[in-house]
Amino acid sequence: MPGDSPNVTGASQLEHELANAEFARITAYPDGDSVAAAGILAKTCSALEVPFRLRAGTPASNPDTEADTTVIVVGHHRPDPETNDIHVGGRGPASKDAFEATRDVDGVEADPVLALAGLTTLPTPVDETAGDVRSLAEDLGYLSQRPGVATATQDLMNGLANALTIHSPFSGRPDRAQANLAELELPVEMDVDGHRRLEAFAATATAPTGRPSAREALQTGIRPYAVEDGRFQTLAGYGDVLRAVARDAPGIGFGLVLDDVDESEALEVLGKHAEAAHQCVRRAEVFEYDSFAVARVDGESLTDDRVEAALPTVARLVRDFRTPMSTCYAVTDGYAAGATRTAEAVGPRVQAAGRSLDGGGLARQHRGEARFDGTAEEFVQTLRDEAQTTTADPTP
Repeated sequence: MPGDSPNVTGASQLEHELANAEFARITAYPDGDSVAAAGILAKTCSALEVPFRLRAGTPASNPDTEADTTVIVVGHHRPDPETNDIHVGGRGPASKDAFEATRDVDGVEADPVLALAGLTTLPTPVDETAGDVRSLAEDLGYLSQRPGVATATQDLMNGLANALTIHSPFSGRPDRAQANLAELELPVEMDVDGHRRLEAFAATATAPTGRPSAREALQTGIRPYAVEDGRFQTLAGYGDVLRAVARDAPGIGFGLVLDDVDESEALEVLGKHAEAAHQCVRRAEVFEYDSFAVARVDGESLTDDRVEAALPTVARLVRDFRTPMSTCYAVTDGYAAGATRTAEAVGPRVQAAGRSLDGGGLARQHRGEARFDGTAEEFVQTLRDEAQTTTADPTP
């Protein structure tokens, strides 16, 4: 990270900045990884007796801050070169960056489980990104991998229905999940065999066609890391909670990562987010172009704000389970979100398309979102025009 830009901060510099801050203003991208990172940074501020303020959304372009205010931007793709902001996770995992920067600060007990939960929300499998963070959590006895499905709660009906790592006929439908569970006749106290049977059922229901992209995405949702005596049942289940609160209720999300909010409040947010997202995935019309797919979403029975909150999840789930394309944009009139599992800079592309239609957006390298003044069709045409221009002139 150091060297990309004068205000992209490495672990040692971030540790120094926090230790010398008088007041910290932390702005996180509204996704699970960034909310987890913001929580780790805020806990560090508390341990160092540094007052702080947390928010999710767009970093202020000209923040009205005092000279003694330290501005920390978490997860956003590019820092503003005109500011002295500290930038965390712009080109990589924010939660891992935050953990590594704070784990050795005196008086700070950085939470490896929270960092790992944030990592599960990124496109790269956590086994490939976690490094010594996972090793530390395992050494401390926090994690153990087992068969089964990655759920947030021990209640299997709601756990299956609300999982955001998979998309199946039971997803977002607790009644159908309960009916499927009854047919499986699983033991009341789940054992290894019960978890294996549940995993086999979920895998078959989620990726019945055997499409490679679906099989790959499914790996995050099965054979989970169970969290011993944790707030949520599994690591990826915790990640699903972070995804949901980051989108629908960032105030609850920040309260959760600061241990100020009960888990039940966050699980309620997860349930509503899962219902909206899976409903949109089912109803979306999917179109495939040369380099990306588009999921055209109409709210129908959902309110506009629920559709907007769900669209980043919709883009990811459609990409993983409804199209072979590696990049997908979920679009409705006036709002769009994109997700990719490649190195393509999807976030900046979404942001630029929004700006070209008199709007604006937020960007990470692998995901982004935009509000704009126009129809879904106009946004898609803007994306297609930009893709054709890039193909015609590949010069950076």
